[in-house]
Formats: sequence, structure tokens, C-alpha cells
Amino acid sequence: MNTGVDAPSPDLDTLYDLLSAARRRYVLYYFLKYDQATVDELGQRIAAREHEGSIEGESAELVEAVTVSLIHKHVPRLADHGLVTYDRRNDEIGVGERFEAIRETVERARKDEEVEPIEIDSDAPRSFRYSDPVTEPTSDE
Repeated sequence: MNTGVDAPSPDLDTLYDLLSAARRRYVLYYFLKYDQATVDELGQRIAAREHEGSIEGESAELVEAVTVSLIHKHVPRLADHGLVTYDRRNDEIGVGERFEAIRETVERARKDEEVEPIEIDSDAPRSFRYSDPVTEPTSDE
């Protein structure tokens, strides 16, 4: 995989536009430390970050809303600029070939924002999009 060392950085206006959305920043902050994640894992982390809590306290609806926004808005924008890769077949996101060109700016933003990593309970469900409970019909239906 290309490390992105020779890849040009997005122009300054584009970079700051990408960093202007907190959810996109959190995705990039995650990739300062890790090489890949699933959309669901990032959705869980970001939902917890936005609500200053642990993922155990976040509702499935909240995590799903964050995850949907990542899938339809934030991850595609980052992928369009080569900062992340996105495999829609298995919902995996990885470090893009142009990420290294902006790493220093992302590190500086993370430091200025004072964002610490959020750990997820390893027993937490991995997907909220396909985990709706099956309910039995009531006699009124």
C-alpha cells in the first residue's frame, strides 16, 4: 500500500473544509493511531465522543444516526480526496494514500481540540444497522 509520502496534499481550502466537520475530524483522528476500522466501529466511537460518554450509554438509534451520516456524507468526502479508503462491500475504512500528506495538520488539530481516544467495550455489538430486534406481533395486530 502506498504510504502517501509522494501524494500531494489537498489544497488548503479543501483541507480546512474537510476538517470543519467534527465527524470527519474524528475519523481522521482515529487514523492517526489505527490503520483500519469498520463504519460501525467509527459510528460507535463518534457517538460516544459527541455525547462525552462511553458507548455503553449510547442508544442504538444515536449510533445508527451517526453511522448513516458517515456512510452517506463524511466517509465518501474523505475518500474522494484520498484521505481514507472505503470498501462498501464490507464497510471497512482504511488509511488513504494521501493521509500522510495531511497527518501533521490532523495531529495539530487533535492536539488543539484536546481529543482523547475513546475505548469501546469489546463485548459491544459490532453492527447497529442490521440488529433491529425481532418482535412478536401482538393480538391487536
